[in-house]
Amino acid sequence: MSPVFSRNAAALRRRFPHVLSACAALQQCAFNIELLQGRDATLQVNGRQLTSREDRRLQAALELKDRDLKQNLNLIGFGLGDEIRYFLQHSTREVYVYLINPGLFYLLLDIDDELHEIISHPRVHFELYQAGQKIPLNPLIIVPELYLDEGYLNDAKQLLKTRLDDEYAHRNFRARLPRFIKQVSKQADFLAHETPYQPQEWPQIQTALVLASGPSLAQRIDKVKNLAAAGAAVIAVDTALPYLHSINLIPDYVLSVDPWALLHLKDKLPADAPCRRQSALIYDVSACLSEAARFTRRRFIFTKDFIHAAPPLVEPLADQLIERGSVTITAASLALAQGAALIYLAGADFAYQGLQSHAGLNEQERVYNQSTLSDLKVLGNDGQMHITQRNFLSYKYLMEELIALHPQTRFVNLSPFGAVLKGAETA
Repeated sequence: MSPVFSRNAAALRRRFPHVLSACAALQQCAFNIELLQGRDATLQVNGRQLTSREDRRLQAALELKDRDLKQNLNLIGFGLGDEIRYFLQHSTREVYVYLINPGLFYLLLDIDDELHEIISHPRVHFELYQAGQKIPLNPLIIVPELYLDEGYLNDAKQLLKTRLDDEYAHRNFRARLPRFIKQVSKQADFLAHETPYQPQEWPQIQTALVLASGPSLAQRIDKVKNLAAAGAAVIAVDTALPYLHSINLIPDYVLSVDPWALLHLKDKLPADAPCRRQSALIYDVSACLSEAARFTRRRFIFTKDFIHAAPPLVEPLADQLIERGSVTITAASLALAQGAALIYLAGADFAYQGLQSHAGLNEQERVYNQSTLSDLKVLGNDGQMHITQRNFLSYKYLMEELIALHPQTRFVNLSPFGAVLKGAETA
C-alpha cells in the first residue's frame, strides 16, 4: 500500500467510510490508465482524457461559467477534481460529488497525492450515483466519465448523455429562434385566417391509437387496424402518412411540429390522398404553411416563443400541446389533452430493427440516416439489445417522463422489439 493511497484512503474512511467500502468492492480492472503530459499533466483512461493537458484551470473555469456559484454544486463524476478546486475558490457553497465510476475513483486514491485535500474539505461531500437517481439541480457532468465502464450504471450514463444532448439542442433552438420567428412573421397573413387548436372544441377521446413511424408499425398493422375498427381515435405523426396511405388507413388526426416535415411529404403523399380531406392536421406555425394548406381540416399550435410573431398568436392559447423531442410525444399529448384513459403506441420504437428505423415503401426510405448509425444499444421489448441513436434515446426518456406524469392513463406499447418504455405495458 503506497503512502499516497494511505493518506487518501484514510481521509475517505474518516469522512465517507461507506464510499470507500463501495469503491473497493468494485472491479478496478475495467480501467486502463496512462499519464499524459502537455503543458499540464492529465490521465488518459481507456483512451479518453479526463481533463485538458494544456490548461486544466481554464477548462474548469469554462465548465463552471454557466453554473450558479450562489447555489450548491452537484458534480456528477469526478475527473481530477479541477472543477471542485475552482468552485471552492470562487464560492462559499457546498459541493456534492456523485461518483459514477467508483472503481476509477478507487484507483485515483493511489495516483493523486493531493486528493486527500479535497476529500477532507468540509464543504465537499461524496456519494455514489444511484440507478434511477433524479438529476440534481445546478449539475455539472464530467463528460469523459460517461463513456467509461459500460458494465456499471450504463443506463444512468446514457440518460446523462441525453441530458447533455437536450441542453445542446435547446441552445441550438434558441440560436435559430430568430429565424423561425421571422418565418412565422412572413406567414402572418395566412395565420390570420387560421384557427388555433383548443382541446375543448374537439371530441373527447376514450381510447387513442398513436401511430409513430418506426419499423414495427408495419409489423403490428393488423392489431392497429383492429383497434381502429373498434373505435380507437387514430393519431398519426406526419412521417407515417405515406405508409398509412399505402394501406388505406386514414387517421383521425395528423401531428406535424418539425418545420420541414410537411415539405418532405410533398413528393411522398399524393395531392388527392384522402387524409388531406378527412384527417385533422394539427401543425406548428413554423411549418411549411403552403403544405399545411393542402389539408382541408387543420388547426395550428405554437409555443410562447412565437406570440409576438403574428396577430392570432396570443399567450392564453400557447403551449396547448407539448412540443419536445419527437412529434410522437406531441401526438401522445394530444390524446391526453382530449381525455384519453387508454393510449396504444404503435411504431414508437426508438430503436432500429436491423438497419431499418422507419416504416416506409422502399428500403432506402426506411433508413433514418446512414451516417448516424452507431454501436449505441438499448434494451428492447423482446429482451434483446437493439441499435439506437442518441436522439432516439432522448425521445424515449421524454416519453417516459410523459407517461410518469399521467399515472391515471394506461399506456400500452405495441412494438415487439422497440425500446422498453418505463411505465408502459406491452402487448
